[in-house]
Formats: sequence, structure tokens, C-alpha cells
Amino acid sequence: MMRLVFLGLAAVAAMMLGGATAQAGLISGGASFSGTPQNASSGTVLDTRNVTAVTKTAGSLDFTQAPNFTTTWADFVLTTPMPTGGGFVLSNATFGTFTSSALLSDTLATEIVAGNGNRTITYKGFFSAGSLFAANIRDATDANLTITLNQSTTNGNTFFSNTMTLTASGVPEPTSIALVGLVALGLVVRRFRRK
Repeated sequence: MMRLVFLGLAAVAAMMLGGATAQAGLISGGASFSGTPQNASSGTVLDTRNVTAVTKTAGSLDFTQAPNFTTTWADFVLTTPMPTGGGFVLSNATFGTFTSSALLSDTLATEIVAGNGNRTITYKGFFSAGSLFAANIRDATDANLTITLNQSTTNGNTFFSNTMTLTASGVPEPTSIALVGLVALGLVVRRFRRK
């Protein structure tokens, strides 16, 4: 009985140790971007829209390591509907890679009236920092990515603007915690058996 209690406590301690160890390589904070969406003589915020020249405009905490206004990310395409699950990826060797795990929302915040409106898309996923960041904060961490597409009409022409916000929580992806925790548990069990 005591052996089972000890092993249970060891397992909890190993998982906690795994989480604490994994925290060391994680990026935290946020970054804002602007992009250039494809304009059209007609259309709505629900149409397919190419977004290029995605450029960082602001950053907090670890994201200040990437300079504003010169750091670019990947071009992408807004579609209707957007991919769900792991179907949306933004990747750039210098800034990093965001990989979605779930589409949290894709909404029209404002009804389209006379060609004006906006669309907000939010993904949950993981972000791995690129070479612009210190090597000790490049592990994959939980992150959310919000994309906003704004539409306006002037003189019969429809124009679009795009902003994005990436926030990284500094929490490791579950696989990293599990792996480190299992290794620590294995070491504890091995030592216990030797005694």
C-alpha cells in the first residue's frame, strides 16, 4: 500500500517537474500585425481574400525581440469557411510558426450595410519562435491568433484592411509536459526499484 502511495506522489511530482522544466523554453507576450488584403471592385468580407505584406507593428514581453515595421510574417488566404482544427498554418523561418489546433470563432461583428463590415477569426494553437528570438524561448507554446478583416466602400469601390494579434501564454503544449513528466517518473521509479 505504501508503495502505491509513494508511486502516486512520485507521478504527481514528476508531472509538476515536467511542467516547470518545460516552462524555461517558452515565449510569452503578444504581437500585432497589419497586412494588405486584396481589394476588389465588388465583394464582401466573406469572399476569398489574399493577404500579403504581413508586418509586425507592436509587441510586448518576449515579442519585443523582433523589431517593429521590419519584421514580416507569412502571406495567407482568408477563405469562407476557414479551415478548422489543424488546417491553418502561418510559417516564416525568422519570425516563427503558428499552427492551429481549433477554430474558436469566425464571425461577422457588423452587418454588411452598403459595403461596410468586418469579420473576426480566432484560432487556438501553438507558436514556435523563429531565429529572431533567443534560442532559449523557441519551444512550442499555447497561443491564440486573431485575424480581423475590415471592409469599406468609397466611390463604388470596395476596400479591405487587415490586422492580426498573436498572443502566447507561456504554457507548454501538452505533449511537451507529458514527455518530460514521463521521463521524470521513469527516473523516480527506477531509483525506487534499486533500493
